[in-house]
Amino acid sequence: MLDEAGKPVLDDTGAPKMVVAGKYGMHSLRHACASLWIENGHNPKQIQRLMGHSSIKVTFDVYGHLFADAEADQRAAEALQARLLGGI
Repeated sequence: MLDEAGKPVLDDTGAPKMVVAGKYGMHSLRHACASLWIENGHNPKQIQRLMGHSSIKVTFDVYGHLFADAEADQRAAEALQARLLGGI
């Protein structure tokens, strides 16, 4: 820990005070969140909106490798429809 002048802050014994920083920052947690949304079947447009990406291209450039395939959204929608409507 440093003071306003940039010098180490010392404890009562004269040893420098240490600050324990977290292992993961907000950026890492943001990636983890997006990855979990993908794993749980959110569609790419939902993830784009939730992440605040300016375009779907940004979402796919960063997370495209995590999506199972291009037809996964259609299958997920059909499965949801079947569950909701009883397979009509």
